Amino acid sequence: MQDDRKTRDRLSGDRAEDRAADASQQAGAAPQRKRAEAEAKPAASLDDPKGEAKVDPKPVERDIAGLPGAGASTPAVSAGKAPVAESPTAEPQASEPQASKPLIASRHDEYLIIQAASPLGLPALSPLVALAASNFNVFGNTSNDLTNRLSALANLQLSAMADQLGDDVQILDKIIPTGLSAMANAYAPPVPSVIVARMPDEKAQQLQDSYVGQLVVARNAPLLPADASPFVGAMSVDPSVLRSAGARFTFTIEISGDQGPLANAEVTVFGTFQTTQAVTDDHGRASFALSSETQGSIKGILAQPASDYWNLLIRDPQLIPDGVNAMRVRSLLSTLPGLATSDMFGWGQTLMGLDKIDASFRGQGVKVAIVDSGADNTHPDLRTISRGYDFPQNDQTGWTRDSIGHGSHCAGIICGISNNGTGIRGFAPDAEVHALRILPEGRPDDLIKAIQYCIDKRIDVANFSLGGIGGDPDTVQKLRTLIDPYLAKAKSVGVACIVAAGNSASPVMYPASSPHVLAVSALGKLGEFPPDSYHASLPIARQPDGLFFPRFSCFGPEVGLAAPGVAVVSSVPGGGFVAWDGTSMAAPHVTGLAALVLAHNSDFQTTFSVRNAARVDHLFKILQQTAQPLNLGDPQRTGAGLPTAPAALKPMVTVNGAAGSAFPNTVMPGAAPTGGLTADQIAAITRAVKAALQNAMPH
Repeated sequence: MQDDRKTRDRLSGDRAEDRAADASQQAGAAPQRKRAEAEAKPAASLDDPKGEAKVDPKPVERDIAGLPGAGASTPAVSAGKAPVAESPTAEPQASEPQASKPLIASRHDEYLIIQAASPLGLPALSPLVALAASNFNVFGNTSNDLTNRLSALANLQLSAMADQLGDDVQILDKIIPTGLSAMANAYAPPVPSVIVARMPDEKAQQLQDSYVGQLVVARNAPLLPADASPFVGAMSVDPSVLRSAGARFTFTIEISGDQGPLANAEVTVFGTFQTTQAVTDDHGRASFALSSETQGSIKGILAQPASDYWNLLIRDPQLIPDGVNAMRVRSLLSTLPGLATSDMFGWGQTLMGLDKIDASFRGQGVKVAIVDSGADNTHPDLRTISRGYDFPQNDQTGWTRDSIGHGSHCAGIICGISNNGTGIRGFAPDAEVHALRILPEGRPDDLIKAIQYCIDKRIDVANFSLGGIGGDPDTVQKLRTLIDPYLAKAKSVGVACIVAAGNSASPVMYPASSPHVLAVSALGKLGEFPPDSYHASLPIARQPDGLFFPRFSCFGPEVGLAAPGVAVVSSVPGGGFVAWDGTSMAAPHVTGLAALVLAHNSDFQTTFSVRNAARVDHLFKILQQTAQPLNLGDPQRTGAGLPTAPAALKPMVTVNGAAGSAFPNTVMPGAAPTGGLTADQIAAITRAVKAALQNAMPH
């Protein structure tokens, strides 16, 4: 095992060096996985304007020659410049031959490899034997020991097999379970080892076909924040049939605020055939040249300043062709003056009753992980965050560099400082916060490592404001097979995972759909934003009190709770604030409240003080059973409703069995209850497991 750890550490270091070397060839110090930012950047639409342009804030300043109407992926022209295409008839002079340029080739993508449900190389186990090997309630410590030994053997065999996959397969990393993750308990077996490899697509398919029933091979695709769904706002016209409207429609947008032009503002143009984004230059301007649109086909323009201003949506704009079209945005201070003079509560914190509880309830002693894009701890509201890790770069300090602001925004909701005389007060400002960076260039293996970190560091509650991962159903199912064991193990050792439901206006996305987590959808409230902002276009169902369900939020039976997720003002890198929408913003509201409940509800200092799955279940039960029911149409939109602090902080112990467990007969997810087994049946299963183990061992 020690050799495996050394191998893992060496390979992890090699992987980081490999990424850095690739990056240096393209963008200096930028990480190799930075390519994922451009690859993952989703198209925006009038229904979902963000498209998370923050993943790659610099628009590409080039034209794709020879492709009629490049569609929604056609880049905007930034900094007030129109593209200049080279003449197709121009030829290089004979005396000055052009240097050869590398042609674009298909890349070798990353894949994750794990053993299938039955250990690799071991005889297939019958359902009863599998139950015996995995269920603590049947065998106690003896079955756990057998399960651990079976798992360790399978991990060694998987590692050895991976080293012999061939020259066209590059092993990037081996995630070997250690500590609590390598041990079975009442709720979960040991987690599987994971091999991270780079290989051609055809090799991955060949590997999967050759080891049917033994291996699971899944694409290690880039991760996205929950408000960056590539499926919402996709083009209504396929780019393969999109045709030019003739002469390009060119125009410039100028964004200004109280103090003049605003640089780095995102401008989104919603056309009939394509959606295009750009970022303003130092003069507050962004120019566009659209080949498939006309003056009358533009449906809307959205201005989203980088910070400190409300966004502005103009529908059916009357644009001046070849001219400058001005948009003026209003500052956050115009409607939230307390933002600069006091520690104010956001509308979401107020709605959830944070202003009605004892001021001394600040989350002391609870560990919170924010699995996101890092956190800018130089921000006045985030200076107490001193722990974290950068998983894509395998670095202990990179988590402080939040390139997209997403993690900093979530952190402000959860733990914003409350005694600095400015900004938004978070739910649990005294909690011990760990900022775990896996975005924007992270992949599922980084998510697995972040979950492992939460297990090892004994995190109490972890926030995952992630978008759905995997894409197609087959890949999603494979990634579920990979990641669910880690989520189950986290829950089994007392880590409460709270996950954004997703923003694709579709059924709940994975990992929010996992049975081991609490999924959170979004709510908005009328009157909490300007009427000409994009936020005002979101309601699809509302209550008389102004609460509404926004059209972007995912829904389904997996939704456990709903929380504020529209026009949520929180911190962003650089010291400013911005109002964003998304289930990404809703989940941190529940995470922050969960931290308060764990710290200040006496149930968790008495009956549920032991870190196990029952503790997590009781936490989720409190949040849901004390929630305020909502009437927003389909109940699958909002689950149990809106959780509130005053109700959730009241003790609610309901023990049906032995002290310390409200769920005394917990079994493995998907396993049958074992209470009906006789002593003879248990003995027979024990013998079968031992025989399987002995037959698997080398003679």
